[in-house]
Amino acid sequence: MVDWQDPTTLFLSSRAFVVMFHMFFGIYLLEFIQSLGFDVDCIFGRRHRWGVSTTIYFLARYTALAGLAVGIRAVNVLQEIDCQTWMYAAYSLAYAGIAFSLALLYIRVAELAAWKLRVVGPLALPYCAYCALAVTGVIHVGAVAVPELLMCGPVLSTHSGRQHNANTYLPFVAAAFALACMGLMAFYLHYRGRRFVVSYLVYRGVHYVAFIALANLVAGIFVLAPLNDAASQAPSVLAGVFTVICATRLQRDIFIDMSDGAEEGLTSQPIAFRGTDSGIELRVTIHVEQHAARDISFDVVRGTDQEQKSKEEKEDVKEEL
Repeated sequence: MVDWQDPTTLFLSSRAFVVMFHMFFGIYLLEFIQSLGFDVDCIFGRRHRWGVSTTIYFLARYTALAGLAVGIRAVNVLQEIDCQTWMYAAYSLAYAGIAFSLALLYIRVAELAAWKLRVVGPLALPYCAYCALAVTGVIHVGAVAVPELLMCGPVLSTHSGRQHNANTYLPFVAAAFALACMGLMAFYLHYRGRRFVVSYLVYRGVHYVAFIALANLVAGIFVLAPLNDAASQAPSVLAGVFTVICATRLQRDIFIDMSDGAEEGLTSQPIAFRGTDSGIELRVTIHVEQHAARDISFDVVRGTDQEQKSKEEKEDVKEEL
């Protein structure tokens, strides 16, 4: 068995944490830069009319970026700083970014459910629980300077011996909330009677929510494991990055769909073809939904055959008379 509190193990774990934190920051920064043009279009009104969801989208992206930037500063200490203050700032901004990202999922589900109280009411409970635990978790965060690694390290952020605090349960609450959103999204999208369900759900972003749930679930398992703070917190950082990236990508796809002129919901465009010789009327109704597979239903009406036969019978009767 590995002694995770051994000084050598702590040193190696902390070094690995610093390397992984820089890697996670690079992943988020790359995603941020790639989608920066979309932000500029939104600000100048070329993409989407500014609203509540747009505000939350920007808050999620920029608070997460600020939290990671503060974290980078905290793990690169070239001269003495107040580690406790920097750690408070890093955790506060990071948790705020995740909370705003989860709010985007909440809004998406609420829109699919037409803001029905029986859906948005119960779904608000785990979200409020996450926000309350996040505030409590920031209070429990501690920090210590590690001169050998030129960094500030979090201490007792998840557990002290066998005593767990709010930070321990945050990933599980986020995973439970994401699973609830994923189930409701899949239900309401499938309830519309779409074909090619798997492909359609991918188009509508359910896979993003699944990634969020999986990442937070794995992070929660590491937090519960009897590891040191450096080893247990690395998956939590990755889960936070995944949560913000997936939630903002989902919202960005919705904005792009709306700016391209697609409306939320189902639209029908009937097209009719009539054959004069065969007496067959073919009506085609095309149901189009944004970025979804096209459903085409055909309705063949043969009523004109009977009308033609009745006319021929009447003409025969007249000739006999």
